[in-house]
Amino acid sequence: VLPVRGFGPGTQDFHVAEAQLKYTIFQFGKQWTKHDQAVWRAEVTRMENARAEQTVIYDVTAAYFHVLETQTAVEAAERAVERAEAYAEESAGMLRRGVITQEEDLRAQAALASVRQLRTDAKSQEEVAVAALNRAIGIDVNAPTRVADRREAPELDLELGQALDLAVANRREIPAVQRGIAIARGDLDLARAEFLPTVSIQAAYSNVTGTRVQNANVG
Repeated sequence: VLPVRGFGPGTQDFHVAEAQLKYTIFQFGKQWTKHDQAVWRAEVTRMENARAEQTVIYDVTAAYFHVLETQTAVEAAERAVERAEAYAEESAGMLRRGVITQEEDLRAQAALASVRQLRTDAKSQEEVAVAALNRAIGIDVNAPTRVADRREAPELDLELGQALDLAVANRREIPAVQRGIAIARGDLDLARAEFLPTVSIQAAYSNVTGTRVQNANVG
């Protein structure tokens, strides 16, 4: 389409170099929607990060209290073993004196073996609870972690309604879901924008050079 004119008969040899530049001025909300979606996704990421931190804190706290619970079970099992050992020792003495029968003494020995097994199970549960606490903290699960019990009760000055409002306000999933809905609505806006016109500006420049042709610069 360039205005190439030759000089007389014969062959013509020419070269054309073109450069074009197009700049979009406005796309009827498409760029705005993409910008809003990017902002919302950044907010959702921050909310998810804060929620992850809350989850870690909760998991560590729950694992800590579970360790305390298993330690209490071990202490109760130790006391049960002490009572069963004392009863079994007394039963053996009574058997030697002929006060009770051998069957009754065997029942005392069986009770002692049973509570000893319960103590072993309680200690195993304590070890598993400590490993779960180590995993929640993020250290070696085999680390010999020891915890201390807090005897004093934490202070709480909030009423039940205030505590529930505080809990709902800190549920980061709610605003994250709301932002996710807004992002999905933005996808609908983008789809609608595909059918709207685009305002743009375009420029082109051509340089014609060659042999036996009229050189030209076309803008």
